[in-house]
Amino acid sequence: MTSTPPSTSRSCCSALARSTAIVHAAAEEAVRDPTALGMEGRISLGSGSSSSVEQQVAAWRQAGATHLSINTMRAGFSTVDEHIVALTSASEAVLN
Repeated sequence: MTSTPPSTSRSCCSALARSTAIVHAAAEEAVRDPTALGMEGRISLGSGSSSSVEQQVAAWRQAGATHLSINTMRAGFSTVDEHIVALTSASEAVLN
């Protein structure tokens, strides 16, 4: 399952919970262990989100994400080095 970052709003979190419940029900129907399924979250840097990278990482962790993608496209960077600096900074939030 891949999705956009969960926000701190209840509506978004409840939407993620509903989506996760649908995926888990489908896994059970297919006689698969839903806890064995991974979930990939995605953070888009420069998306105008009011949440910090650290808050978004924490929200995905709480949601049970097993993988996290960090998108720097459309973040206003004009060089490869700017993308690398942003990814390096964001990865520090993931690793902490």
